Amino acid sequence: IGRVAEIYVGTSGPVTKGAPIFKLDSSKQEAAVETARRKIAEVDAAFAVAQADVEKADGQLRQAKGALQQAEDELETKQELHRRNPGIVPLRDIEKLGVAVEANNGAVAAAAAAKQAADMRVSNVLPAEKASAEAALAQAQVDLDKTVVRAGVDGRVEQFLVRTGDVVNQLMRPAGVLIPEGAGRNALQAGFGQIE
Repeated sequence: IGRVAEIYVGTSGPVTKGAPIFKLDSSKQEAAVETARRKIAEVDAAFAVAQADVEKADGQLRQAKGALQQAEDELETKQELHRRNPGIVPLRDIEKLGVAVEANNGAVAAAAAAKQAADMRVSNVLPAEKASAEAALAQAQVDLDKTVVRAGVDGRVEQFLVRTGDVVNQLMRPAGVLIPEGAGRNALQAGFGQIE
C-alpha cells in the first residue's frame, strides 16, 4: 500500500522476472536508512571516545596506585621512626597517614572499577550497539527495497492504469494484471462475481 512515485512500464507490455514495474513513495524508508547509517557512524565515533576513556581510566589507576604506594611508604617510614624513637614522630601524623592509605586504597578500587567499566563499554556495550544499528539498517533497507514493485515472473503486464500520485492498495485498487508467460495455452481459469 502506498502512493506511486515512478512508473517503469506502460499500460500493456512484456516484463521479465525481477524487472521493476513501479515504485512507491519511499521518503519514510529512505529517512529510516539514513538514520540507521548515522547511528552506525555514531557508534563508530563512540568507539574512539570509549578507547580514550579506557586510556584515561588506565592513567587514573596508575596515578591512584602511585599515590597509594607513596602513602604506604611514608606511613611505613614514620612507623619505623616511631618504633625506634617513640617521641620523634607524633602519633597524629601516623594516624593521618593510615587514613591517607585507606583513602588511596579506595581511590585505587574506584579507578580499577572505572577502568573495568570502560573496558566493558569497548568490548561488550558498543559492539552490541553497533550490531543493533546494523540490524536496524538492514531492516530499513528491506523496507526501502519493498517500495519498488517487481515482476515475480516473466510475462505481460495488462490493464496497468496506475499513474504517478495514485494510491495503490492490493485489496481496494490493484495496479494491473501480470499474466505469466505461457498462461492460458492449455487451459483458462477465471473467477467472476455474479453481477460481472
